[in-house]
Amino acid sequence: MPCIHFDKRFIATYAGVAAVGVFAVCILRTKGCTNSIISFFSHCKESILRLKRKKLHDPSHSQGGNTTDGGRSLSFHQRGYTEEELMQYDGVRNKRILVSLRRKVFEVGDSLYGPGAAYHIFAGKEASRCVAKSILDETQTNKYWADCTEEELQALDEHLALFEKKYPVVGWFIPNDNFYEF
Repeated sequence: MPCIHFDKRFIATYAGVAAVGVFAVCILRTKGCTNSIISFFSHCKESILRLKRKKLHDPSHSQGGNTTDGGRSLSFHQRGYTEEELMQYDGVRNKRILVSLRRKVFEVGDSLYGPGAAYHIFAGKEASRCVAKSILDETQTNKYWADCTEEELQALDEHLALFEKKYPVVGWFIPNDNFYEF
């Protein structure tokens, strides 16, 4: 019986987030592959510990506090946002504008994401799939990016790195059941 190989991106995506469900699926799909499962759990444990250490030592990963965005001071505490909660922060219903990439929620500026701006379609939404595929299609927001190609995932990772440098992280996206249907 063939063992499956676990992609590190797959592990990092789920490290600490809904991991139990992912592990259960992996175990069911790998009957008889004890070594792969043990290796998978060991790698996950190491990844989670690295992430925790990074969050403890890196002030930009703090769970709350002050940060700056273009000279203005922001005060926030990180929290989870459901699709319904996130959509309230679109620059219309609320002055704050939030955008999620790879389930990290960022507070962004209105020059690019405000009403009438080029990327307003992403305001108040999980935009990973659209960003990866370079599409401006509202029907593709709040959707999982699992079917993206390697090139598309690389583009998504590059955008995520830019967001992490430019915008404060204010929380994480909590997907509903429809998120995984594409």
